[in-house]
Amino acid sequence: MKVFTHSSRRTHVWLPRLRHLFQLGAFVLLPGLFAEGFAAVGQIWRQALTGTWNWQTMAAPVAVLLALFPLTILWGRFFCGFLCSFGALGDLLWHLSRRFTKRKYGVSALWERRLQYGKFLVLAGAFVLWTAGLFLPDRADPWHIFGLYTTPSGWTDLSWFVTPGAVLLAVIAVGSLVVERFFCRYLCPLGALFQLLSGKRLFVLRKPREHCGPCRLCTWQCSMGLDLTRTDVVRDGGCINCFECLAHCPKDNIKTTPAPALSSSVAALGVAGLYFAGNVAVEKAAPGLSPAAVAQSEQSGQPVRTTQGTYRDGIYRGSGKGFKSTIEVEVTVRGGKITAITVLSHNDTRRYLQRAVTDLTAAILATQDVTGLHPVTGATYSSYGFQEAVAKALQIPFRNPNYAEEPVLRH
Repeated sequence: MKVFTHSSRRTHVWLPRLRHLFQLGAFVLLPGLFAEGFAAVGQIWRQALTGTWNWQTMAAPVAVLLALFPLTILWGRFFCGFLCSFGALGDLLWHLSRRFTKRKYGVSALWERRLQYGKFLVLAGAFVLWTAGLFLPDRADPWHIFGLYTTPSGWTDLSWFVTPGAVLLAVIAVGSLVVERFFCRYLCPLGALFQLLSGKRLFVLRKPREHCGPCRLCTWQCSMGLDLTRTDVVRDGGCINCFECLAHCPKDNIKTTPAPALSSSVAALGVAGLYFAGNVAVEKAAPGLSPAAVAQSEQSGQPVRTTQGTYRDGIYRGSGKGFKSTIEVEVTVRGGKITAITVLSHNDTRRYLQRAVTDLTAAILATQDVTGLHPVTGATYSSYGFQEAVAKALQIPFRNPNYAEEPVLRH
């Protein structure tokens, strides 16, 4: 007969505290990583779909996915459990609600499974929008609203609280007070993608059912609403490796290899390290201002737009106000059409500007339209500055909202 000791369990009760420590660090240092990850998926999808792939501008989104996806596929959803700021907000709201009531609301197992399909519908809807070349406006995006207020400087503009995105964020917040990890369970599209990718992960939780008692605490404490009573090995892609089941098991019947504290630390630090290393590599590899390119820039005194609606061949230069800096671009016109757009100088955060340049350049070259495009979600200010610069180069009227609205946060 197996004898269970409580020595390891005394260690396991520290796991939630270790997780919250990582969550706090990620909230301070990487508040927008979850939004960047999902935006990177959209960028790569659109570029691959339209055949306009450019490694120079796609290096940043690829670096983000290289930080998130490989470890998730091999090791599981440690990002969701340890590094996602949106998930940390949900955990905070849930723990606050426990201060006022110990009653835990839940739904039946059948409805739990049905509701969890919601995040896959959101993910499918996002791919439909990306495929159609449509964009979710920042004011309707709860992720964007959340990102604006993750630092004190974001609170200088409270108008975002009266937007559709803020209403959705409020609904998510209320849901998080009632159901643990409400957004992660039912609505998160990035979580849905991670769930699909991590279904065959190498890191698993083993809990032989023959040693289980009748308590069902593992299932009751699971933050993602998984039924853990029907399996001996927890490999479900819905698991975010929060280790709440392990910390609450009274018989210390849940084991991992390697140790959960080591695994979680290595995984979380690995994701953060790869993210920062990728951004440093992108910054170093990105080309700077080319004097030769500037020397070739020319602006004729004649109107760039012809009466036929095309453009006069030539190389033109313009500038626009981005995120508290001036963005200068060079626009090449050949055969009456815009054939190339090059950023000559800027002081915007490079990865956000690259996101705007990648999407907008592809759209402009495909449609030959400069002013009728939506700004890139998550890079709004850089988008407007880039559009203004291109419009000025081609002598097209364009109203840049950046002159009337003071940017908050990064974007």
